[in-house]
Amino acid sequence: MDKLILGATYLANSLIYGSLIYIFVFLFKKIMKRESEKTKSAVEYIFVIYFITIAQVTGIANFFSWNFAKSQSINWIPFVNESPKLILLNVLLFLPMGMLIPLLFQKKKWNALKIGGIGGGVSILIESIQLLFVGRTADIDDVIANTVGCVLGFAFYAFLKRQWNKKHAGQRIGAGSLTGAGAIVTLLFCVPLNGICLGDVLLMQYGILPWSGNTEAIYAAEGFHYTLLIGIVLNVFFMLLSKVRSHDYGSRVGFYSSIAVIMILILFLVIGL
Repeated sequence: MDKLILGATYLANSLIYGSLIYIFVFLFKKIMKRESEKTKSAVEYIFVIYFITIAQVTGIANFFSWNFAKSQSINWIPFVNESPKLILLNVLLFLPMGMLIPLLFQKKKWNALKIGGIGGGVSILIESIQLLFVGRTADIDDVIANTVGCVLGFAFYAFLKRQWNKKHAGQRIGAGSLTGAGAIVTLLFCVPLNGICLGDVLLMQYGILPWSGNTEAIYAAEGFHYTLLIGIVLNVFFMLLSKVRSHDYGSRVGFYSSIAVIMILILFLVIGL
């Protein structure tokens, strides 16, 4: 559960800082009159959040505290006394990169070799920063696992693209396609998991009261549950977005998912009162 809370914290930080960064990117594109498709803008936003998440997980996000590490060590021998779980996590960490890069630059011709080169290069850069400025050990296992993850992500992207071209040639992926995922994410954050509500944890981290019964530094699950109210508002937005972008692939699923989540959250809200 501690790791789940830590992961939720990383995601919250990424969403907040990523949104701020992308606002500047969006305004810059407007000033420079560089228009892009709404679908590509959504992918760009997701990539910014993903990049910030990687920076947090690898420990390089807090670059203001970087200093030249005196104790430097490098593991050049692959897969010696390495945890299979850690290798798998490093593979999964770079899996989205293999899908996001070809989505961002669709006009380029991509193959597994090019994607693997980019993934390996980014991994080497991260390991170098960790070695020189963060004080961590640079590990060849991480580079190999990250590269494999990036290639697997690209293979998954290529497979989905082929299936998409066969079955959904007349439909498009847009903002409406993301509403179903948004509904599920808000449900996971708003409904207690093993007695802990991740949404409450995130709100408290930024000094926002999750319950009306909270006073200053005292946490009490009493009164009106603000987290559930925020979740309901978000899903109303997802529901309306799915109707506005009804021609997007998956928007109908997003519409009904949002309604279902709203009903569930209202039920929890009533039970809590």
